[in-house]
Amino acid sequence: MLYSYVTQGTGVAPLPKDSDLAEAIWIDLYRPLEEQVQAVAALGYDIPTLADMEEIEISNRLYTDKGTVYMTGVLPGTLPDGTNLSMPVTFILNGQRLVTVRHHNPRPFETFPTRADRSSCGTSSPERIFLGLI
Repeated sequence: MLYSYVTQGTGVAPLPKDSDLAEAIWIDLYRPLEEQVQAVAALGYDIPTLADMEEIEISNRLYTDKGTVYMTGVLPGTLPDGTNLSMPVTFILNGQRLVTVRHHNPRPFETFPTRADRSSCGTSSPERIFLGLI
């Protein structure tokens, strides 16, 4: 699934369906299909596969490429069947947007979009959305 958000007031709102994906301040790829990965990659991001995310060595979990920061951490969450487990989540951050890539559902990804307006970090930039999400 591909979820995309724009800043709305002090929170975030889903990007309207007919809008250009480049308008999003946060793009969340959850168990993405190949065409969804390609749509985000077309914006200039290197989107890792689950296999890529799982085999990243600790020393390579944080790096910068052409002004974009890539960070991968292991977070607890659930699978669609309700199984609890910890899996990698990649955060891709630059001045235009935050892109998240995940294959399970950590709770903040479910709750943050509806509560972002209450985040003490605000939502005025991709960095602030990242801070509020984590």
